[in-house]
Amino acid sequence: MIRNFIIICLITIFVSASFSQSPNQYKTLATYYNKEQKKYQLLANDEKKEWIRRSQNIVGIEAKYPRPVDSARYLYDYYTYKVAEDKILEVKYNKLANQ
Repeated sequence: MIRNFIIICLITIFVSASFSQSPNQYKTLATYYNKEQKKYQLLANDEKKEWIRRSQNIVGIEAKYPRPVDSARYLYDYYTYKVAEDKILEVKYNKLANQ
């Protein structure tokens, strides 16, 4: 499911980038990625708190995988990845808007 989501995101990025031609369009894309970055940062902060909370209740080695702490950590990692990706795209489109 996450793989499909990533593919859809990449297609959206490619299509939006290939149709953008004016500084205004690039600025709109930069603003969009800035908002996405902030959204994912909030989600990452919440998930980090959940990860810390769950890590205090680890049962033992015999716990089935994925443990709740693992799920929280993976979500946190995904959200921080999206923050970094959106920051890169925001900077890219801001540069293109200012050319």
